[in-house]
Amino acid sequence: MTTTTQFHVQHSVWQCTWLGAEHISDLRILISLRISYSAYPPFKLENNSTALQSALTKLRSQLDQLIQTGNGQYGPVTPNTTSFSIALFSTNPGTAADEPFFFDYHYTAPSLKDSTTTGVRSVDADSIYRIGGLTEVFTIWCLLIEAGDEVWNNPVTKYAPELEGAARARGSGDIDGVDWESITVGQLASHMSGISRDYGLGDLSQQIQNAVAYGFPGLPTDTIPACYLQNQCNRTGQTPKSQHANSRLTCSSVVMPGTTPVYSNDAFQILGYVVENITGESFENVLSSRILAPLGMNQTTLYTPKSPTLGVIPVNEATTQYQCSHLPAVFPSPEKQSYHPPSYPPSQTNRWLKPVTHTSNPKGSIGLPWIIYSAGDYPNTSMIDIYTAYDNLVPDYGFGFAILAADTESNPDLNAHADYAGNLTIDLIEIAMLNANATFTGSYTASSSELSGLNSSISISVDSLPGLIVDSFISNGTDFRKQLAMLYNAADYEALSVRLYPTHLSSTTTQPGGSRQVFRAVYQDKKEFADAGTPTCVSWRDVDKFRYGGAAVDLFVFDLDAEGKIVGVEIPALRVKLEKD
Repeated sequence: MTTTTQFHVQHSVWQCTWLGAEHISDLRILISLRISYSAYPPFKLENNSTALQSALTKLRSQLDQLIQTGNGQYGPVTPNTTSFSIALFSTNPGTAADEPFFFDYHYTAPSLKDSTTTGVRSVDADSIYRIGGLTEVFTIWCLLIEAGDEVWNNPVTKYAPELEGAARARGSGDIDGVDWESITVGQLASHMSGISRDYGLGDLSQQIQNAVAYGFPGLPTDTIPACYLQNQCNRTGQTPKSQHANSRLTCSSVVMPGTTPVYSNDAFQILGYVVENITGESFENVLSSRILAPLGMNQTTLYTPKSPTLGVIPVNEATTQYQCSHLPAVFPSPEKQSYHPPSYPPSQTNRWLKPVTHTSNPKGSIGLPWIIYSAGDYPNTSMIDIYTAYDNLVPDYGFGFAILAADTESNPDLNAHADYAGNLTIDLIEIAMLNANATFTGSYTASSSELSGLNSSISISVDSLPGLIVDSFISNGTDFRKQLAMLYNAADYEALSVRLYPTHLSSTTTQPGGSRQVFRAVYQDKKEFADAGTPTCVSWRDVDKFRYGGAAVDLFVFDLDAEGKIVGVEIPALRVKLEKD
């Protein structure tokens, strides 16, 4: 397949998407069907929830105050020059997920209101920003739709023949080139390929006038990258007066592939080529037909929007690089058709949301292409020219938010805005606790249909710590906590913590609308000495550790009716079903 695709060094697949503020919440699709070992089961998030409305009122007040004073507990901001939009979205059951987002906030800086640009004078849900490197997520999404995650372990040369030729020409043991045959698609997607960050972008020979005066040597003309802002290259090298994209093949590796993450924009340009080879279509068409059109993201485009009237353009189109495309791209013209994105199986979604390797930040890992913090959130940010885009996903609580911003002077710092929006996670944890408390807490006893005279019961509560607490546990007249304490080497059974965590495994029941939810217990001796300053919690190694008659001792299965109310709980190892009082 030969596809002529416009190759933009600065404005390429990963940098050139324009996103309408009304659609930033569609990132929520990325976290649906998530299976995680979270603290609480999925919970309803209702727009009319007193707890939610109180949290949103607080957030709006904090943002108002931040703008009025230009400062706050998370640092200063620049309200005179920075315009921004914030949107919060949910994938939880309940009315909060009925609309694209359940909260949005827009602010227009005086510098934009008073400007004479061709774009908007007041930022709202229809405004269009540049989002830069956040487009990486869309590139990965296109690959998953077209090829699934089986493609990750394949060498990139399978899908980019020009790279295969370069690998053969390179030979072995050459540190001045790239061993493309050893680089997989997954390594490109996770910044583990070890290739260069950019080919032309960032080359100081294109940015510094009279570089010799600054201590740099003079350069022959043929060593200066031709692919830059004014001279874009396409994939096949047919652009007049421009060096073709194969110039990137002259770049050396930064590190050995697969050893450590090194951020690479070039990797996602190549992944765009992979999408084209797999589909036989241009990347722009794949993005539009598989993702943007089905989701109704009509204001989101890969290249410059046809009209700048909805654009957030603080200065002018030239200064902000708003005119992203300099040359027309030549693409096949596929027949227009209705397309519905496939429903991802939960297994694929969960694999996508897992880390690949650690970074130099001990609390952060990197995925495909997520930044993943150990606390369970996925923050990603991108800065391009005078635009900054930030998104954060919290899969364990079905929550996420996005912030788009533009400034008149430089790309704005959104850390303070993100910290205020991110604080809502704490409120959602409290809402999850309230839901769990209302649903699961109480006493459960053996029903009259059980063996005559069976004295078995448990009581469950919720406190400020994760999980459901088993406060008392009687099995056939025996305080079963004593038996569990012996199994788990706890000297004092009263100090044994028994907490239940959802596994997100569930099934339907014979009752219409009923369901069964699987929980696992984690047993911990609260008096056990902790390693000084060492995070060595290994409770995950004890899950499913003991069985009785083939049934796990830590297995609890709750029965729910069609209204989501608890009917009872089954403890398979004890061969007992307990009814909720």
